[in-house]
Amino acid sequence: MLWLRRAAIVLLAVLAHAYHRSTGSPASLASIGLLAFAAVAQFAPAILAGLYWRGATREGVFWGLAGGFVVWIYTLLLPTLGTGPFVGTSLLAGAALAVGVNVLLLVSVSRLRGVSLRERMTAAGFDIRPGQHPIVPVMLYEEALAHDMAEALLDEGIYVVGFSYPVVPKGAARIRVQISAAHTDEQIDRAVEAFTRVGKRLGVVAL
Repeated sequence: MLWLRRAAIVLLAVLAHAYHRSTGSPASLASIGLLAFAAVAQFAPAILAGLYWRGATREGVFWGLAGGFVVWIYTLLLPTLGTGPFVGTSLLAGAALAVGVNVLLLVSVSRLRGVSLRERMTAAGFDIRPGQHPIVPVMLYEEALAHDMAEALLDEGIYVVGFSYPVVPKGAARIRVQISAAHTDEQIDRAVEAFTRVGKRLGVVAL
């Protein structure tokens, strides 16, 4: 991670120098600061959605950021270089437009796609193995804990199976949750709520 941070610092320095050399006329410190602030502001919708909106999805955040930065480049960055059709556009207007497109795409894509079980379980605090498939492995690591949680979930009306050694490696006990297209959003919500209740009771997730 250290080399990645250093590479990011060097890249930013190179981009800043390239921007300075490419600018046709000297820009004020305030205008450069506003341009940078408008770029950083593109992360605000994703951060706020992650904190306060359970319906946000990874794809929604991705397309929101992508759309916001494209608009930022087209309406703010390129005009400062003297190119593009938006030369003379107000920085505030361009920033507002970029954030607006960001929010629109984030909400639209998130609503069209819906939040997956994997994302809901991760948001609830469970350790989920990454991947894109119908089986969602909930990592518990301890054999007894996996067995106890599977039994408790069965009492909640949720049928899941606990796996431990020799089916999985030692110290990698888990519960596998499998969903299908026949499961409704209400059923998935009920499963996540049951997992959360049992997980808190057994100390798997924070209270």
